[in-house]
Amino acid sequence: MKVNDFPEKRSHLRYDISIDGGYSDYFTHRYAATITENICEDGLCISTQRLLLPGTEIDVVLVLGDTGEEVSRHGKVAWCRIVAPEAYRAGIHLEEARIKPIEMVLRTIKAQRHY
Repeated sequence: MKVNDFPEKRSHLRYDISIDGGYSDYFTHRYAATITENICEDGLCISTQRLLLPGTEIDVVLVLGDTGEEVSRHGKVAWCRIVAPEAYRAGIHLEEARIKPIEMVLRTIKAQRHY
């Protein structure tokens, strides 16, 4: 069975988009810059330089490129994988109000075209 033969388990469509931001561990408040790999209504995949343990609660802030508006959400690490030395990808399940991924994607694309 090939990897692509597995059924999709996500309940929301994902959008591959890079949005700058940051996150902090909910308990230690250690801040780190990040960039999204993709987003959906109730989650996102981020790049990070440190291992995030599944179940860790984090606060995520995404900065929209068109106005600098910050979108903050609380979430929990669902998974984290190493992709290179000191480089990880982590899946974050957002536990609070849903984000509007289509609006964020369109605003990000619009801002990128102006540069």
